Amino acid sequence: MGTSRILIRDHARRSGASALSLLLLAAGLVATSARPASARPASSATVAGCLRGPIVATAALPGGKGYWLVGSDGGVFSYGDAPFFGSAAHRRLDKPIVALVPTVGGRGYWLVAADGDVHAFGNAPAPTHNPLPSTTITSPVVGAARAGDTNGLWLTTADGEVYALGGAVFQGSATDLRLDEPVVSIVSNPAGNGYWLVAADGSVFGYGNTPAPAGNTLPSTRLRATIVGATRIGTTNGLWLTTADGEVYALPSANAPSYGSRSGRRLAMPVSGIASTPAGDGYWLTAGDGAVFAFGSAGFLGNAVSTTTNCDPVAPPTESKIVQVATDIMNGKAVSGWDGETIPYAWAGGHGTDPGPTAGSCYGYTGPSPCRANQTVGLDCSGFVRWVYALAVGRDALGGGSSNDQIRRLAKVSRPQPGDLAFFGTGGVYPTTHHVGVYIGDAKMINAPMTGADIRTDPLLSDLVGYYRLPG
Repeated sequence: MGTSRILIRDHARRSGASALSLLLLAAGLVATSARPASARPASSATVAGCLRGPIVATAALPGGKGYWLVGSDGGVFSYGDAPFFGSAAHRRLDKPIVALVPTVGGRGYWLVAADGDVHAFGNAPAPTHNPLPSTTITSPVVGAARAGDTNGLWLTTADGEVYALGGAVFQGSATDLRLDEPVVSIVSNPAGNGYWLVAADGSVFGYGNTPAPAGNTLPSTRLRATIVGATRIGTTNGLWLTTADGEVYALPSANAPSYGSRSGRRLAMPVSGIASTPAGDGYWLTAGDGAVFAFGSAGFLGNAVSTTTNCDPVAPPTESKIVQVATDIMNGKAVSGWDGETIPYAWAGGHGTDPGPTAGSCYGYTGPSPCRANQTVGLDCSGFVRWVYALAVGRDALGGGSSNDQIRRLAKVSRPQPGDLAFFGTGGVYPTTHHVGVYIGDAKMINAPMTGADIRTDPLLSDLVGYYRLPG
């Protein structure tokens, strides 16, 4: 099938310039002085887990329950079951990162920079014969997509050029078209034999065996903010598009589902990306400050939001302080912000904006049926240690996310002391963990163990990965 296009008819200027500036900054189209005022200063990166640059893209774990966020500096944040395989945060980048693309099984990913440079992690092979980083391209790369079930990649630029790498087949580009707004995203079709290019005004251009969604009125609509991202609806030919203010549009409009948006609500920074659940029954929106908003069946699994206070270096707490806080919580004593009572285990409990007990979630739940996590105010294992450290340190030192996220913000120690965190799972350079507790000595820990149990003292598990503490 040849090129199919939804005609562009809107020449009106729209709001949302701050989000477009964020997009163009990440792509290298504007100078760094155009960074939104609310973005994190570079110095905030002195603490692990804090943002050195805005979050520019998100991607869902293929076939699983998890997602990744990537910052313009190449920092990667993984949540749920999405594994962490490394990042480009400590590499010298000539241009900022603009996209993260998972491999077929989610056991690796590529980070793509605005100059077309591709950084491979996990089982993702580096594309051979990639001339882009050393080529003067007419417009920066703004998006990337995997070519079906292959290791091939399509990269697109703001002017609509498409580059095929790693065996992907070139299907056409929009460089011969007059664009009213720049291209912001490329999305592969389910078969991997075509792709859509999506522009900032909502125009959609289909290439290869890819139809343009019917009923797209966005190019002729006065949008309140520019389109900044797009994702395929599961394994269908439908698309979800999102704007900088968090509005979501479903295409084809006649039958594609919509599960809500953030439009009309206050955002600390503009929305920068959208990712579909594998089944296409929900989606995540991410903002430049690392905020994550879940809709439909997409469950909230954590975010990368960090405040200036949280990112200021502090002296680690004493071991005795951590153990005392964990013991007080276990015994139901009153602590700062909590009147006191025993706290039950709740799947996904303790992962709100602020540390402390919250209602849990049934998303990804693996305990006994029926799931009552969303009716239980409590803590899961990582929510518990997050709260303990927040009370002991005086700020959210561990941050949100799972034990997999927390372990990467800490330093491993060979001689554990009471108050260190004990992680359990599979070891390696990037451990995959399933549990964490506060080590109290004598091969024991205080932890939130499982559904139906309160926070308690237990022996260490047999699959100990190691002991970790705050760096510094």
